[in-house]
Formats: sequence, C-alpha cells, structure tokens
Amino acid sequence: MSGIESVKFAKGAVIFKQGEKADAVYFVVSGGVEISKIEGQSRLLLAKLGADAVFGEMALIDSQPRSATVIALSPTECFKGTQAAFKAALDKADPAVKAAMTKLVAIIREKNVSKKAKMTQEDVAKATALKQKGEKLRQELLANNALQSKLPTVEPFLAGIYNSLWNVAFV
Repeated sequence: MSGIESVKFAKGAVIFKQGEKADAVYFVVSGGVEISKIEGQSRLLLAKLGADAVFGEMALIDSQPRSATVIALSPTECFKGTQAAFKAALDKADPAVKAAMTKLVAIIREKNVSKKAKMTQEDVAKATALKQKGEKLRQELLANNALQSKLPTVEPFLAGIYNSLWNVAFV
C-alpha cells in the first residue's frame, strides 16, 4: 500500500502531542510507546503499547485533535501511514464499518476524558455510566448483522485498526 513508510524513534522521542492536528497513523513494529494525557499539571498514563499495536488512528477517523501525547519508551520502529493513505482505505470501506469505527472512537474518547488522577464520587458515577454505555454499544455492534457480514471483507490495514479500536473500547 502506498503512503506507508518505516520510521524510527529514539527512546524518549515525542511522536506527537495532545492537541496537535493528526497527519498519520502508526503501527508499532518493534519497541514500545507510552500514551498519556495532560490533566492540569499532571500527566496521566492511558496505555503502554508494544509490537503489533496501532496508535494515532482516532484523530484520523473523527478529525479531532490528538487526544493524547505519545512518547517512545525505547528505540521504536513504526510503520507510518499517511492521512491520505488512511482516508483512501477508509473511503473504500463499507459505510457500516466506517460508522462502527466512528462509534468506537467516540466511546474511547469519552473513556479517556473520564480518566482522572483523582476521582471524585461524581467522576466514579460518570465512569460507571460510561461503562454501561460502552456495553450497550458493544452489544449493538455485535448484533448488527450487516456490520458483522462486512468485517471479513475489510482490507487488512483497516481490519487491524478496527480490532485495535474494539480492544481499547471493550477489553
């Protein structure tokens, strides 16, 4: 697929920052990254990813700014897919698959916003409600026969991203 290149990052390199405009999606080949968000004066860890993981896809799907900062934990090699390559692949996908990916991104963004260093009782209640909303979405997507029949036909590039989104949203 054109629009994909190999890129290497030194340990501690900032791959992108929270709030930036998205220009690419990344697939970790080797090494690892840390995904975190800034909350006030604190940095809150959202995830650590290693080989075969994907990151940076959410902002390309919903055209929102980056929701987190990504830093290389060790020397890291990634395949970097350009925004144009991603958009071309997404444009070829069935509308049901695109809609499902958009819903998955929305629930992940809500989960990330709800994560806080210090949780109040109100925050815990919101997180519980969000968990219930996520479970309802999971059941909806699993019951959507049109979507389920389209997933095996999605090109591997997007299938990997869909699976990654599913895992982050529900696992």
